[in-house]
Amino acid sequence: ADHQIAHVYVKDSQILPEVRSCLQDLAGIEYVMDGRDLRSARFKDRDRATRKANSGPAKAATSASGRGRSQLQSTGEARAGDLVAVAEKGAWFHYYYWLDDSRAPDFARTVDIHRKPGYDPVELFVDPELSLVPLRIGWKLLKKALGFRMLMDVIPLRPDLVKGSHGRLHEPSRGPLLIAPQHYDGPLPHSVTGVFSLLQSYFRHP
Repeated sequence: ADHQIAHVYVKDSQILPEVRSCLQDLAGIEYVMDGRDLRSARFKDRDRATRKANSGPAKAATSASGRGRSQLQSTGEARAGDLVAVAEKGAWFHYYYWLDDSRAPDFARTVDIHRKPGYDPVELFVDPELSLVPLRIGWKLLKKALGFRMLMDVIPLRPDLVKGSHGRLHEPSRGPLLIAPQHYDGPLPHSVTGVFSLLQSYFRHP
């Protein structure tokens, strides 16, 4: 998982529909995509798929299999999971794989990008339940300077502290903003990835 996108790998393909149904019923997941559709997509089709998705008024699909299909194909990836879950707006996937915080691994409460199996924005916070945090951090730094092993375990296990999110698919209302000369009447990019080719074309043919 990487914040708002989660790739799910299922060893037994026979239970794939069951797993998909379970994921779709989880609060915070907007839709679940079949990874085979992503693996069959190509990056060269990205802009074409995005244009198709952005043309006309948006329609809310009622089935998980159809929802967001054209947009997701624009992010085709050969190593996509068997299922790809996309979080709702304002929601995100944390990596916590334990059920009891008392049994969380020692790195969970530290800044450790290498051992955590996922992006952890909670590292931006200091545990609000700790007291005398500056003294705690100073004591730990002193122990480190003296050669003692220590954990800078001041990070909370509180995903609810994170109020922002990113990683969802392209939203037309938050696309690229270009300020061009008044005489410019050429094409406009339908996605951020189209800005480069637009600028290149403009400077070649002003």
